[in-house]
Amino acid sequence: MLSNSLWDRIGGMGSFGVAGIIIKRKNFSESDRILTVMTRNLGKIKVIAKGVRKITSRRAPTIDLLCLSQLQIYEGKTFYTLSESVLINDFCLLKGSLKKIRLAFHVCELTDALLPEEQAHKEVYELLLKFMQGLCEKDISISDFEIKLLKLLGYWSKELEGKVNNRYYIEEIIGRKLRSLDSYR
Repeated sequence: MLSNSLWDRIGGMGSFGVAGIIIKRKNFSESDRILTVMTRNLGKIKVIAKGVRKITSRRAPTIDLLCLSQLQIYEGKTFYTLSESVLINDFCLLKGSLKKIRLAFHVCELTDALLPEEQAHKEVYELLLKFMQGLCEKDISISDFEIKLLKLLGYWSKELEGKVNNRYYIEEIIGRKLRSLDSYR
């Protein structure tokens, strides 16, 4: 169910459009998926996409992991529910490199693990989008992204620079090991 503050921000509308980056997906029932989407104005939200695992689904390619899509969603009992989707950017240039895919998965895992749901974080959305776009063009430092994200969320101070291993520090914050880096480092 939507929190009152979030419901107020979207104006109490039944159905609305939102652009977002798909940062996580989980199979749910025979034909559905639960998506975790990072948006500019709503923050991190959960969206159920009904029927997208069916072979005949036309929406499946538009809501793939690491895609920026325009979503038409409405409030459900537990999650938002997807009614329509349009692909904006599939970041296909980064999907041609295993190293870049691993980096993209890592930043998505960090974003999902560190952000609470349904709290607007425009700066984090912009950082994630800029990272994904930049990664398509060249190699980008993962350490810079980690530090910028930690700073935006209030977990980083100048005293930590050069004194901590980012990975272990992040794992301490989230209380578990990072999965995306097991095969990267």
